Amino acid sequence: MSIHKFRSQIDKSDTTIEQYLPTLLEALDPDMNYTLWVRVGMAVHHASAGSDIGLAIFDEWSSGGQKYPGPHKIERQWSYFEIDKECPITVGTIVWMINQGVGVIDD
Repeated sequence: MSIHKFRSQIDKSDTTIEQYLPTLLEALDPDMNYTLWVRVGMAVHHASAGSDIGLAIFDEWSSGGQKYPGPHKIERQWSYFEIDKECPITVGTIVWMINQGVGVIDD
């Protein structure tokens, strides 16, 4: 799915971003470098307002990689993310990564 088509579907629906996050994350490699992985986590945290659903989405996506540290470390990392950050990392970062081919799964 192209990201432009994806965005138009979001704009025209009553669906929450939490329902679209797993679809976006499918394009990204959970074994990307640590800095990018943390940014993805921050974006998911921001998009889900730090919810348990967001944590579950981040954990599920992360568990698909060889570097998966386990649920306890995911929860610990999640607890460090801030909701009210002045310049937050948002879902726009995930969209940018996909558009730029940064951290994406090679076909």
